[in-house]
Amino acid sequence: MSQSALWDPLLTLPLVSEFLEQFNPFYYFYNIEHSSKALDRQLALKKKVGEKQLCAPPPLPPLTKVFERLPKLASSLPVQKAILAVLER
Repeated sequence: MSQSALWDPLLTLPLVSEFLEQFNPFYYFYNIEHSSKALDRQLALKKKVGEKQLCAPPPLPPLTKVFERLPKLASSLPVQKAILAVLER
């Protein structure tokens, strides 16, 4: 029997409660069916716990050493004027 015959890509497993904070229904490799199942499951869990039924995107990872000055550079006046000039065109 082939491996693909044994593996169901739509198989869902229960999530361990300690990992609920890290759960993300927005994985880029999910297809539409996976995304909707994950979102439905997340909304059901939040409703059960009594939290807001919003699925915010996951927090961004911290910037690496190479990019840690990027926010300061992006907020500088010359860069803001260049961005504004591009957007106005």
